[in-house]
Formats: sequence, structure tokens, C-alpha cells
Amino acid sequence: MIHVPVAPHLRLEPWAAHVTDYLAHHDPALRIRKSAERSGFYVLERRARRVPSCNAGLHDKSDWLIQARDGYIHVSLVHWQWLTRPWNILRALREEGADLFARGAQKFANEIEYEEAWAKETRRRRRLGLYRDIAVDAFDPLDRLAGTRISNAGIPKTA
Repeated sequence: MIHVPVAPHLRLEPWAAHVTDYLAHHDPALRIRKSAERSGFYVLERRARRVPSCNAGLHDKSDWLIQARDGYIHVSLVHWQWLTRPWNILRALREEGADLFARGAQKFANEIEYEEAWAKETRRRRRLGLYRDIAVDAFDPLDRLAGTRISNAGIPKTA
């Protein structure tokens, strides 16, 4: 897999170049680079898209912007001392990483479906409330006209 090239000032130092190869054996979509925001830390990322974002004009001052531009998602922030033993990075990801499928992806999916259903119901209630307000506002003037056949809009008249 070909990665988006990392800016020269965000590349790994020569003493840590072996980390990239070690991570590629585990998962070819992983990439590690210097953090643009925090000195002494490195950002472990995983490719989310095959091609980078079309907005290549984003600057290199934020890790989030770099990830959005290059098509990566954040996996972990790594201290420079972990680069001397990269197998510990992978072990920590396996043991302590938050994997949705290991923790129950169905619970997560159900929560998303619930939120979408609630948003749909809220939109329906607002729409019906708007129609009800329009009907109430239009009922009184039409009720005053002689010979109308409009039944009550559902609200008792106040005297």
C-alpha cells in the first residue's frame, strides 16, 4: 500500500526508521509520524481512504488537519521512548485498544439507530406542532365568517 508522503519536518528520525517497517508487518495501513502539536510525541494513524482528501491546502499545524488531508484516522499518541521497542506498541493496542467489535459493535449500532429514530420522531413532532399552530391561527377568523363548515381545530374556545 502506498502512503501519502509525510512532510519532511514530520518524518521519523533515522534511529526510528525501523518502526515503520515493523508496523507494516502487522498492518500495512498503519503510519507513524511526528506530532505537529506536541513535541516528543508521535502519532500512530491508520488509512481510512485509498486516496487523500481533495483539499490539499490544509496546513501542517494540527494533527487533525494532517489526518483529514491525507485520509488517515487517529489510532494513538505514542511517546518517543516507545519507538525503541515497537512490539510494545502493538501489544498495547491489542490489550488496551478500544475495538468496537470486541466491545460489542451491536450495542454501538443500536445506539446509533436509536438516535436516528429519535431525531426522526422529533422532526415529526415539530412538523405536526407547526401544522397545529397554523390550523389554530386560521380557525378563529374563519369561524367568525357566516356559513363556514370548519369543525373545531381541537382547542376549546376561550370566552
